[in-house]
Amino acid sequence: MKKIEKLDLRVLGNGTHRFDYELDTEFFGEMQKEIENLDESQRISAAKVKASAVVNITEQFATATYSVEGFVSVPCDRCLAPTEVKVKAQDEETAEGDTLDLGWLIYEQVMLSIPMTHMHQDGDCNPEMMEKLNKLLRDNN
Repeated sequence: MKKIEKLDLRVLGNGTHRFDYELDTEFFGEMQKEIENLDESQRISAAKVKASAVVNITEQFATATYSVEGFVSVPCDRCLAPTEVKVKAQDEETAEGDTLDLGWLIYEQVMLSIPMTHMHQDGDCNPEMMEKLNKLLRDNN
C-alpha cells in the first residue's frame, strides 16, 4: 500500500493535479495508530476503499476536491463481530499554508461517512454473542 504523503503545494506548482489511491486495512491501521483514545467501536478492521483527489493550485489559493467509495469493516453494535458497511462521500477543502495533508482529509471523510449505527442484518449476528445478550436481557427483566 502506498502511503499518502502530505503534499507540498510549492513543489506541485500551479495547475490541476490528480491523485488516485486504493486504501486497504494497512492504511487505516496506520492512521488509527496516531489517534489517542480511539473508541473501539470506530476501529476499522478491514477495508477496500478507492479514493481520488483533484488539487487545483493557483497564485491565490489551492483547493482539493476528494471522494471515497468502498467498504470498511467495523464492530457490529449488537454482537461486536466485524460487519461490512459501505462508505461513499466527497468533499472539498481549501488549503491553508504550503502543505495539504490529503491522507488525513481522506481518512476523516471515510470516518464521517460510516453510519452512526452499524449492525449486521437480522439473523447475521454472532449467534453465541446474541445468546449471551438475550440471556442478559431476560435476566434484567
